[in-house]
Amino acid sequence: MGDSVVEINLTAVNGTTAGLKVPSEPPARRIRPMTAISRISKILSDGSISEYDSDSEIEDFGIRPIRSEYLTPREAPQSAKSQRKHPDLRGMTYAAKKRVNVISTLNKEVSQDSISWIQSAFEIKECDTFLLDKDEVCHCGRAKDEHEKLKAVVEGNVESPPWDDLRHCTMGPTNALGTMRSSGGGRATTRYIRLSNESDFDDVMHLLRKHWHLKPPGIALSMIGSDQHELPCKLSQTLMRDLTKVGRTARAWYITEGLDTGVSELIGTMMLTHSYPAPAIAFPHWGRISGKETLLSDEAGSHTYYDAGMGSYRLDGHHSHNLLVDDGRTGQSSAHEQYRLDFEEYLQKMWNVPLLYISVGGTELDGKFISNLLEKGKVVTLVKGSGGFTDDYCDFHRHLEEQILGEKCSCPGGVACQDILDKMDHDPNIKVLSDLWKHFQNGAGLSIYDVSKNSDFDSHILKLLVTCLPGGGSVDKQLEIARNWSRVDIAEHILGEHLDATSGARMKEGITRTLFHGLIWGHAEFCGLLIENGADILDVQANLLTLYESAYFTPRSNHVIHLLEKYGSFEAGKPLTVDHVNALLNRIIQNGFTAYTTEETDPYFELMVWAALMLNENLAVLLWKYTQDPVRSALLCVQMLWGMKTHVYLEKADDKRRVKELYSVFEGLAISVLEKGWESDSNLTRQAMLSKWDRLKGYNYTDLAFHAHARRFVAHPACQEIISAGWRGKFKKDTRFLYVLLVILFPILVMTPLAPFDKKVRYKRAVQGRYRVKYIDKLTGFEALFKRADAFYSTPVTKFWMNVFLYLIFICFHCYTLLYQMRYIEEFSIGKLFWTEIVIWIWVILMIVEEAQEIILNFISKNSAKITYGRDSWNRLEWAVILLYVVGLIFRSMPNDDMFLAGRTIIAVASVPIFLRLLMIFEYKLSLGPILLMLREMCTDLGIFLFLLLIFLVGFGISYVAILIPPERMSGLSLSAVFMYPYFQMFGDFYLDVFELDGASSYIDKTFNGTAPDARITTAQSAVSVALLVTWVMISTVGLVNLLIAMFSDTYRNIKDNQLIIWKFQRYKILVQYRSCTVPPPFSLFHYLVWAIRWVVRRCTGRNRAVRPDKHKNDHWKDIMVRTFMQDVRDEYLSSLDKVDHNEVLSKLNTVEQHLRIMRRVGNNTSSLYA
Repeated sequence: MGDSVVEINLTAVNGTTAGLKVPSEPPARRIRPMTAISRISKILSDGSISEYDSDSEIEDFGIRPIRSEYLTPREAPQSAKSQRKHPDLRGMTYAAKKRVNVISTLNKEVSQDSISWIQSAFEIKECDTFLLDKDEVCHCGRAKDEHEKLKAVVEGNVESPPWDDLRHCTMGPTNALGTMRSSGGGRATTRYIRLSNESDFDDVMHLLRKHWHLKPPGIALSMIGSDQHELPCKLSQTLMRDLTKVGRTARAWYITEGLDTGVSELIGTMMLTHSYPAPAIAFPHWGRISGKETLLSDEAGSHTYYDAGMGSYRLDGHHSHNLLVDDGRTGQSSAHEQYRLDFEEYLQKMWNVPLLYISVGGTELDGKFISNLLEKGKVVTLVKGSGGFTDDYCDFHRHLEEQILGEKCSCPGGVACQDILDKMDHDPNIKVLSDLWKHFQNGAGLSIYDVSKNSDFDSHILKLLVTCLPGGGSVDKQLEIARNWSRVDIAEHILGEHLDATSGARMKEGITRTLFHGLIWGHAEFCGLLIENGADILDVQANLLTLYESAYFTPRSNHVIHLLEKYGSFEAGKPLTVDHVNALLNRIIQNGFTAYTTEETDPYFELMVWAALMLNENLAVLLWKYTQDPVRSALLCVQMLWGMKTHVYLEKADDKRRVKELYSVFEGLAISVLEKGWESDSNLTRQAMLSKWDRLKGYNYTDLAFHAHARRFVAHPACQEIISAGWRGKFKKDTRFLYVLLVILFPILVMTPLAPFDKKVRYKRAVQGRYRVKYIDKLTGFEALFKRADAFYSTPVTKFWMNVFLYLIFICFHCYTLLYQMRYIEEFSIGKLFWTEIVIWIWVILMIVEEAQEIILNFISKNSAKITYGRDSWNRLEWAVILLYVVGLIFRSMPNDDMFLAGRTIIAVASVPIFLRLLMIFEYKLSLGPILLMLREMCTDLGIFLFLLLIFLVGFGISYVAILIPPERMSGLSLSAVFMYPYFQMFGDFYLDVFELDGASSYIDKTFNGTAPDARITTAQSAVSVALLVTWVMISTVGLVNLLIAMFSDTYRNIKDNQLIIWKFQRYKILVQYRSCTVPPPFSLFHYLVWAIRWVVRRCTGRNRAVRPDKHKNDHWKDIMVRTFMQDVRDEYLSSLDKVDHNEVLSKLNTVEQHLRIMRRVGNNTSSLYA
């Protein structure tokens, strides 16, 4: 079967473009049918899934399959093992975000099972036939007595067949396997194995990856150069720096001969001085290694010390992995070179690893080798300035280019170079150079890298990859290589070149596919470039579930899988669905938010939510830059991150830290855009802030910020202005408190000008089944009375002050009834109660109804923001009042004197939370609001302190009681001393008389009225008790009490520093509370009666509510205008970040200049002293 060819376009150094035909099939030698490793390689490279059978082949190598419909609508075949659909892995790569830590892989121990497999998989060759060559040695290079397994001797027989390693050698298990260290071997040991030149490459890759723990390479750099001359120091340092950068950036494998001369020594020195940036794999010839006897060991896998002695073929001790190729010979052989070439071909063809040959120095033989590589379609780069043959060709290349271009010769002395062109075809001295020149002119993959002029070796290599290697011609392949290297500049170059050369649909498909991979691996800057160049974001959004499943591949996002399994009812091994993601987001956000909806037309918003959930800051911020509503999107992320802090459990401390950092980032973005918009146009910004979001309970900006605890956002002047407007409702801006108080006390004044209504306030009136809008000051008669009363008493500020006055009245009723009128009644009945007590009963019942209504609205309301009911300390305090009162009234109503006293006592205890609830009135004050928050936080600190105190207190209390009272005289009453002694000793009552010899007995008798048994202590017990007392007093009064003071001080300082922000945030909390509540009890009774009458009238007459106008129809264009404005504000804000503050730069330059003048003046003064 003839070889198929791949057409490659190569841009040569001189700018010409030529075609190159390269065989696309790998060589047939030593390559078996596709095994598990090669099948997985194919899956990861081109997305094919028709080659593998089960998940185990993927999962055995640490690759967990994901479900993907991206750009591939067909379904994967069924697995016989799991009976479920396999994922499509189209375009997925095995790129890792972190560089390979080679030292850690070298320090891992190889298990005994691995050693057994290695010995069974790899064999060596031993010559068993002495075939006389010359000088009494065999063709293998050994004397007759050096053959350990000699089977035949052939001497002087001319007709004998030539020596062949397959015919005249015996195969046996490898006897050189383990780790070694040589003199100056660096910080890590190196691995080695002796293997025959017939070893299968699949087994070699399995050894490297599975047992030696190497990850697949991003590129293979094969180093060429066999000369032994020393490179210039500057060139060596520069070249090692560049190669190190390539190794870390591209996850390279360095492949050399592994000797301590030439380019192999350069790579070894680089590995030692640059902390093993990437694996260095050596292919030396086993038979010629000096000191190979030190590598043989009876125990496979052991550690040895390599000593080359005075030999000339010495191994470099710094290569990380050594594959010692054995062909049975001990003399000159090229078997290891051919095996290395075949292995490199295997990497390129079967694993799709880019292969690049780098020539450093070298001889004429290396030049012939390079010519053969170019004939096979390989890519070679020559390092100019490295000496040897490489510099010879670079000079030759320069001369010919000057002659062709007609430029003046740049040789020293101006020597003409025309004769070079005449000698190219017939002069054998320049035959190799002319062959390379011809390859170059024919478009072969030959390039020159000048170390002295260029400083970006990785860019040079990357450009070669995207133009010369198989598959490099397509846009997506080139972009994929640039993405793996994180080189945005190269990606820009690729997009610029293919913008006109590639059809729009094909290029868009390639860009979109690469964008999808970039999102998975979190390359934010790269994704931004692709989005700007026309990636189809809707295609990416359609595969959003695949992005969620990509958390399997990204270690820093594994928390998403754990959260989906714990809170989203997702089971590992089953397909991920929309319901799983929605369940998780509802758990985190807790406001009915949905991840997918047909009404949402912003794909960037959906992707931003995914990136924020993945805790990828750069990617989330990038996608936020393209959302339609920047402030709302940022606040939604803030609320989601707040939910991740409080509503779900993250196992890793690093995830918690990233949540906190990302929370601050998005809060800052929301504040910055809001600030910019408020400065630009406050009216449009106000409209944007008041716009409601149907996707999240109709929340506006302030509601989102409030539920996300974004205090800094709520404290912004724009939010505070909206809060003030909502607080005063339909009142004027300059409304005086006295007018509100007068109307509250005398409701008839609501019809007079004293009622502080704004003249522009409108109300909606139902006319013929539809709403009509009129101004409130145009009303007359009973309609004016009802509308003005409703407008006045529904205002939050009115509700607040009515609640204050009525609650003060309730406290007065409570105190008067408890102190004077709550008396025992033998035959209890409602009629025998005082009227004040009856009012208290009604009041408490209305309080229960009001709290129950608030609980119900908290769970079913979809129109306004609600406080998380159970977390509000004031709600808990109100329920404490209600429960104490209900229990006290139940006991009080029982016809029993003891029960009455118990009930009265419980109601008396209720006085404490009743008066504490009075503090809620002062929460709106700037001077008292933050102080109340300090008290709540200090109560938390006090709880922690009491827990610690209880541990110490019980420990010392048990010690006291055990010393003072013997076991046989222990009683239940004496256990109170466990708490009593140490507690009162904290406050100075030390009970010193108890520690006397007979003090314990007298004290206990006095305490328990003579019922306690005799308890006398000895002198030793008294001494121990005193020592415990001293220790306890020191710990409690000095240690624990000062700890509590320090905790209180820290809490006070933290809240005091943010006092203004906290107070502004509490303002909105009060607004939310009084905006949704009814009038306070007992007037809420009239509210419920009116509501019941209206409901009955509507049910009896069949009248329904008037049809409201279509809000979305009327406000559609307004929403578009507001969103466009906010997008312009965001773009203006982002552009302002890129601008340089020239004044700041000039000020810094002036400061530096002043410092230089001072240093110059000081230097002159110092020199004059020594003159």
